[in-house]
Amino acid sequence: MDILTTSSDTPRLPQEMIDHILAFIRPMCDDKASAAAALYRCAIAGRELLFPARGLLYKEIDLTSRIPNSSAGLLARTLHADPELGKAIKTLRMNTDLLFKRSRLFGGSDYDLDIPAFPFHLMPELHTLMLCGGNWLIDLYSFARNVISCFSKLKYLDCDKVPFAWAKCATFSPSDIELPKLKTLRFRPAGRDYPCPFAELLQNWLRPCIVNLDTLTVVWTMDILTWLLAVSAASANLRSLTVSTTDWVDRPTFEEALGSRANCHIYVFDIVAQCASLQFLCINFRHEPSDPYNDAPALLEALCDLLSRNHAPIPQLTHLELKLAARDYNGDPLRAMPFEPALRARFSVCLLDRDKYPQFRSLAFRLWLEYWMDRTSWDRRWEIRFSDQTTGSEKETLVKTWRTAFAAFDDAPRLLLDVHVS
Repeated sequence: MDILTTSSDTPRLPQEMIDHILAFIRPMCDDKASAAAALYRCAIAGRELLFPARGLLYKEIDLTSRIPNSSAGLLARTLHADPELGKAIKTLRMNTDLLFKRSRLFGGSDYDLDIPAFPFHLMPELHTLMLCGGNWLIDLYSFARNVISCFSKLKYLDCDKVPFAWAKCATFSPSDIELPKLKTLRFRPAGRDYPCPFAELLQNWLRPCIVNLDTLTVVWTMDILTWLLAVSAASANLRSLTVSTTDWVDRPTFEEALGSRANCHIYVFDIVAQCASLQFLCINFRHEPSDPYNDAPALLEALCDLLSRNHAPIPQLTHLELKLAARDYNGDPLRAMPFEPALRARFSVCLLDRDKYPQFRSLAFRLWLEYWMDRTSWDRRWEIRFSDQTTGSEKETLVKTWRTAFAAFDDAPRLLLDVHVS
């Protein structure tokens, strides 16, 4: 069969070959703007290229601009004029200031957010939604009812510093809306979230969204308790979990309920133990900036208690990552090692037990340096020593110190020990 076919008198490539050629455009371009320009030129080159090139142009939409009347308004008008284009959109990146119509333009209060400013209902095939925080508070009631419910096929949700809040009501029943079944959720709070309204929404009202979660990443949230309840709700299918814990608790109810810092760590790992299919576990450990001591040993003790249970709670674990500070106690941060030899030995024995964790392959430490600032009687705290204040040789020495301390993992066959200083 000839590669070229004929319609009337014009030779034409098979559609499969056209799609295959256009698929190479995005990987070959240096940036998104270049790829969009190339696809636009293809779309106007001929009718055979118009529809496949246009589909690729609309596949990924980036509306992270803070100017609501520019590209966002143009896209909204385009989708209203040709709703079929909305079906091509699979990924949407958006600044949250563009989600709803606001008071200054429409005469309502700051929380009068029921009117979506964008035709989300015209994007039924959306797979990935990535939101970055803006200047306006986002009412969770309107967000769930007018945004999330429009995307029945949504699988990936990323909320980066989005200022969520309960504005219209503290409770609602979403029984009359269709909810997506998320596979991946990433959340980074906008400042100090007490309690985190988004985690409360997931736990109490949008539980069907998270029961099938495969990956949950919660970056540096302070509201441990509410998020752990959400982790418990999603535990059945979780394979990757990134969660934060601290050596202090600001919420009195959590501290009173658990009794001590050590019990806080134990509670965290009791929830982790429910995730029987877990393969990747990352713990972000936040240190109390005004406390001269380091509670990291209590964290590792609680982790050892989890790993040493008679029946391995997470037998499919392949990768463990710990993010914590290397603190300067004696004037030299490079000698800072919070874990005593006995605790390190216990940790090695627990994690290198091949009968319990036969698939374990990688242990990673992600470190940052901190030094004690003792300015006055009331101004004493730990401060981060940033990368540009640390020489390469200092980092190398610190990496060597930690690799030596955990040499048992370096010597284990088919296992990678990774130590990185930021």
